[in-house]
Amino acid sequence: MKKLILPLIISFLMCYTNSNAQTATGKVLVGVSSSFATNGGTSSLMSFGFSTSKYKDDNGDIGGSDNMINLNLQPKIGYFVNDNLVLGLDLSLLYSKSSSDLVIAEVESTSTVFSIGPFVRYYIPMGNIAPYAEAFSGFGSFTSKYDPTVGSTKEEKANIVSLGGGLGIAVSLGE
Repeated sequence: MKKLILPLIISFLMCYTNSNAQTATGKVLVGVSSSFATNGGTSSLMSFGFSTSKYKDDNGDIGGSDNMINLNLQPKIGYFVNDNLVLGLDLSLLYSKSSSDLVIAEVESTSTVFSIGPFVRYYIPMGNIAPYAEAFSGFGSFTSKYDPTVGSTKEEKANIVSLGGGLGIAVSLGE
C-alpha cells in the first residue's frame, strides 16, 4: 500500500497548475451517483444490485430462498459561486425490496428513502486532477413495510435528517 500512496502524492504535486476553467465562477455542476454491491443476499439499502440465495437442509433438500433488489440514485446540481467553490442541491432516491421463501412462511419487505438537501464542495485545482472536500445535509422520509404470510404486516415511517461530508478526486476528461 505504501508503494502506491507515495507515487500518487508525487503525481499530484507534479500536476499542479493554475488551470480552473471547469470550476470557474458561473459554471454549473450536474451529476448523478449510485453504487453497486451484492454479497450473498445481504446487500445493504445503499446500493444498486440484485442477489438471490437458496438454502439446503442436511438431506440436500431446498429449504428456502432469498431474493433482493436495491436501487440507489443520487442526482445533484450545483452552481459555482466562486472559482472552485460550488453550492448546490442533492437528491437521494433509494428503494429496496426483498422476499424470502422459507419452509414455514414467505416474507416480503420493502424500504424507500427520499431526501433532499444542500451541499457545498471546494476543489483544489491541480491541473487535470482536482481533489475536493464536500459537506452535505439531507431532509426527508423513510418508509418500511414487512409483510409475512404468517403473522401481521408491520409498517414504519420516519422523518430523517442526515449530515455528512467526504473527500474525492475529480479528473478532467477534456480541456
